[in-house]
Amino acid sequence: MPEIIQNYSKIAAEQFIQTAVFIDDLNYPSRDENEADAVSEPPRREPAIDGANTADAANNDGTEIADFVPQEEIVYDIVNSFATKRIVCSIYEPKDGNWDTQTSNILNLCSAADVVILDWVFWGEIPGTRACQIIDDIINQAVDDTPEQLRLVLIYTLMSDLLSVANKIRDAVAHIPDNCEPSEDDGKFALQMENFRVVVLGKPTSARTDGVPANHLADVAIQEFAKLAQGLLQAAILLGLTEIRNNSRKILSRFDHRLDPAFLTHLAMTSPQEDASSHIIPLIGTEVEAILEDALPTRLIKKRWLDDWCKNVWRPGDHLHEIFEQQNLNQTQIDKLELREIAADICNLGFAAARTRSRIDNSHISPIPDIGKLRNALKASKMLLPSNESKANELLAQLMISRTFYSKKRRKKALKLGCILSDESDQRYFMCIQPICDSVRIKKRSVFIFVEMKIANSAEESRISHIIFKDDGSVLKLLYDPKPEFCYTATFESNSKSNQVIAKKENGKLYFEDTDSRKYYWKDQIRASHAQRAVEQFARQLSRVGLTESEWARRLNEGR
Repeated sequence: MPEIIQNYSKIAAEQFIQTAVFIDDLNYPSRDENEADAVSEPPRREPAIDGANTADAANNDGTEIADFVPQEEIVYDIVNSFATKRIVCSIYEPKDGNWDTQTSNILNLCSAADVVILDWVFWGEIPGTRACQIIDDIINQAVDDTPEQLRLVLIYTLMSDLLSVANKIRDAVAHIPDNCEPSEDDGKFALQMENFRVVVLGKPTSARTDGVPANHLADVAIQEFAKLAQGLLQAAILLGLTEIRNNSRKILSRFDHRLDPAFLTHLAMTSPQEDASSHIIPLIGTEVEAILEDALPTRLIKKRWLDDWCKNVWRPGDHLHEIFEQQNLNQTQIDKLELREIAADICNLGFAAARTRSRIDNSHISPIPDIGKLRNALKASKMLLPSNESKANELLAQLMISRTFYSKKRRKKALKLGCILSDESDQRYFMCIQPICDSVRIKKRSVFIFVEMKIANSAEESRISHIIFKDDGSVLKLLYDPKPEFCYTATFESNSKSNQVIAKKENGKLYFEDTDSRKYYWKDQIRASHAQRAVEQFARQLSRVGLTESEWARRLNEGR
């Protein structure tokens, strides 16, 4: 990532990070029982023995002893470095030497921290044994409990061979994929997965000039954490999450305790009561939306960041030549194009303004298609993509229309407005347009209304209404045509406890079964606003009025 965009990500990371924890076995200096105010010099660590790396593990070159720094000074510098960034850093040494993550509070503390700092060698162990176990347990907990939480682990060590440390972590931690190789960056070695990053840092010694001083550890932590949210969009989202957390008290104040009696009255008058509880969710959502609208700048991604992205991140794909040739440009004209300047104009000015500005040889020829025409708009939409095969546009479209499911412990899926189902053969797809109030409080059985959707062919892809990414990574483009002829109904039994139609599970797939024992497999859930638009389109078709009138007058009325 270029420096300017890296700075944007670092700004976002610094504002987002709130907590760090430093785990070591020499964090607290020992005190003489007879002289409470006297602090004794902390003992020097005994050399650890590792059969595979005896010389390095035992520090036989004398590095650790020659460069000995009192532990309380290291601890102070680490805590103070985070304090200057307004980040709380806890220091933890398990009581009575209990390093078991299952019986001590190590894992609880690590799971609550944004940044975890570990030493590599602990007393009386083979180097890395405890550190690898802690890392493995942290990742395991992240996978099982909070899989979307960003986690950074820093190994802060005197070991001279940092690559061997990184390789040992990769081999010892079960949740790190075998193909995840350590990457080097300015003397550091890192292992990164989707939401987890482990970085091996060297402590400064006379033999290592590129070591990280303890008082710079917070800066490095922020820099490494930012790599978990690289790119313009992720940095912007991280800033938004920070604003939500910073304004938590404002959100809470909107739900003052004086409202409790009114809400309980609302709860008592609603049947079933679960409906009243669910009414709180959209209220919280609107407050969060208000925070983001008020706190974030109107131009979230500034011009200098866009220019930097176009100059240093964007890589023009080979598919651009095909687009330019379709604009009637010859090879000589194409060779004269300043592609990165064109990309910057598109990002900062928009396609229409950039097209007006971008001319070749003072003629009326522009390399940018006229997006006023749908066919050209589809071509232009691929100009910033890395290749013609990129699915980035489809991914963003799905993100904007589909409801995201975050928790593994979420409630069971219910059949309601916006559900997209398929039959057992996956050849027919249906969108549920049942009014939301008619999908709850179902006593026995109810008829649900759907509109059948078809798979769009190449000629119809300009009219696609929904996109589904299948398990194999392929993209399925569905066409929603809200005509009465595509209306479909099926009857379902409700669940006796929830009074809703609840999905069942078979071979890892969710499905709804109608009263004729036909199965409809759950594929996606459209966001409420998009689903309501689909209903409005269908209702508009049903409300058309047929008249007996003069054909001459009818055509005049329609502008034909």
